[in-house]
Amino acid sequence: MWAALLVIGLVGQIAWTVENMYLNVFVYERITQDPTIIALMVSLSAIAATVATLIVGAWSDRMGKRRAFVAVGYVVWGACTAAFGLLSPEEGVVAAPYVFAAVIGIVALDCLMSMIGSGANNAAFGAWVTDVTTPRRRVAVPTRCSRHFP
Repeated sequence: MWAALLVIGLVGQIAWTVENMYLNVFVYERITQDPTIIALMVSLSAIAATVATLIVGAWSDRMGKRRAFVAVGYVVWGACTAAFGLLSPEEGVVAAPYVFAAVIGIVALDCLMSMIGSGANNAAFGAWVTDVTTPRRRVAVPTRCSRHFP
């Protein structure tokens, strides 16, 4: 159980780090240097993550299958995180007429990634950790590291 907790917790931390660090740099370097877009992306993503955590947390409680939510959620989360590479232009930045469409696409993808990641990590994994550990041991499990929930 401890090996699973550590591996899944580490994978979740790496996924949040990649999503949070790379996506902002990607938007700045390849889409637009307007900081308003990054602020909008982070704000909408935080809202999506909060809503997803509440909904998926309640859903996983009702279903009683948190491990399935974690496993499937992490795989889909990884696929979504990898998918924003498909939005990357080959060279340089997005041409001016396409910036609006690129911004919409990247913000939507970030919200989707945050919803899936928060559902899998913050809601299902966090609740599963509570289920399988004692309060005294729980503090040693790496579950809280995202831009949305310190």
